[in-house]
Amino acid sequence: MINLPTIQILIYIKETLAQYYAKVKGKNYDLLQILDIGLDFRTVCPICGGKNCARFIKYYTRGVIDENGTYYKDFPIARYLCEGRGGQSKVPHKTFSLLPYQLVPYAKHSVPFIIKMLELKHIGAIDVKASRLCG
Repeated sequence: MINLPTIQILIYIKETLAQYYAKVKGKNYDLLQILDIGLDFRTVCPICGGKNCARFIKYYTRGVIDENGTYYKDFPIARYLCEGRGGQSKVPHKTFSLLPYQLVPYAKHSVPFIIKMLELKHIGAIDVKASRLCG
């Protein structure tokens, strides 16, 4: 059996990463019940297209550096399971995660943090040694 990575779907959230963390950390119920994201997997599963198919499994955690440089070693990411009710799967995966749009899949640095570091390096506010510490 091939071990495939989880599909990560970027989602728009109104919250900063710090606000998301405060609202979601320690919860054991569906992210869609915590945040107003505008998604509803009762109508369509992103993997197989089935109705009432995708269900919340749990959160997994990963390291994240937010736009202010704050490091979260246990940043929660919601994970879902496709139960295959739509027939033919579009991909060979059974799970997917909802990743806040500020994050880069499989990387700890957030997009705003990366942009901030590039801006600082461009104006000469940080040197090469300091920029290596960030990556």
